Amino acid sequence: MGTRKSFADIVRETEEDLRQRLQAKVPEWAGVLPELQLPARLNVEQCSSSAAARYKAELAARILQGANGSGLASPATGRIADLTGGLGVDAWAFSAAAEDVLYNEMDPALCEAVQANFVLLGVRNVVFRNAEVRPGIIREILGGFRPDLIYLDPARRSATGRKVFLLEDCRPDLIGLQDELFSVCPQLLVKLSPMADITLLRRRLKGVREVHIVSVDGECKELLLQLSAGEEETCQLTVRFGPADKETRCPGLESASLREGNWLFEPGAALLKSACHDAACHRAGLRKLAPSTHLYIADSPDAALAGFGRFRQILDILPLDRHAMKEAGKRYPAAGVTARNIPMHSDELARRLGIRSGGSAHIYGTTVQEASERRVLIVTQSR
Repeated sequence: MGTRKSFADIVRETEEDLRQRLQAKVPEWAGVLPELQLPARLNVEQCSSSAAARYKAELAARILQGANGSGLASPATGRIADLTGGLGVDAWAFSAAAEDVLYNEMDPALCEAVQANFVLLGVRNVVFRNAEVRPGIIREILGGFRPDLIYLDPARRSATGRKVFLLEDCRPDLIGLQDELFSVCPQLLVKLSPMADITLLRRRLKGVREVHIVSVDGECKELLLQLSAGEEETCQLTVRFGPADKETRCPGLESASLREGNWLFEPGAALLKSACHDAACHRAGLRKLAPSTHLYIADSPDAALAGFGRFRQILDILPLDRHAMKEAGKRYPAAGVTARNIPMHSDELARRLGIRSGGSAHIYGTTVQEASERRVLIVTQSR
């Protein structure tokens, strides 16, 4: 029988796991990691990564420069109020992009911990508040602090811990606070769920000027909205990848001539979410397989799209019929499988092919439109 762990041992292991998770998210804090106060696991799970926080800080700096009419002036100008502070990763990043930052957090224990952590991190230009953001209290929270930009990350859980999806059910309620926020600051930056409906957000929120879809390590992480008081009904959609990858701004593609040796491009989740995949691929000279098939063909991989999805070289093209599926299963007993724009799911296609997951090949069952529409199996391989 193994030795039973003591409660103290379990606590130590949990604490170590928490710090390892934080180091993976914010490696810049590694030097003071052992001394950092981490009140709750949820604080670490919900905090921004440093890559996402730095992007928000870069965006905030551009907003501040525009608000101050200084064009490409040096950074560290203007003041930012982070009204939903959390573990403070965003406020920490903002502190390098603005003269002064206000950090507000409704949980007193977390607020106190972050204040101590910022001393360890050498952050000196942040003032702290501990208050719940609700209607009628914004000016009181700010006190004498006059922000040029207000940042909010509404919690997507109710007071009982239940997940919520409507804006008015999040805490704080951005819908109910819009006018009051604009009365004290003309510029807002809001972080929302990457699953949120952009069209609906634009209808329900005032002054949406820019929408930023942020992806880190190939995963769609955040949806950022820049709101400006009195902004006309114009909106710029931006897709941002990685800590320092690429971004594309979104404004029919010709159909593809499919042949072996070409490269197939599959857009990543963030590019699909942005609804900019056709525009981005068109500018890169790619051709689309079919109007409703979001797969594209290129003569060679395009470096400009390297962070936006995956390129695979086409090895084989087979008709999507019983005989060809049986033949593909024999040739490629292990492969990844994706069904796209055909009447079956990827799991069902893999079952019909009779192959297991693995190997270097990837098989797409999809619809292409050349002289006429047809369904095919496209066997690809990463190179």
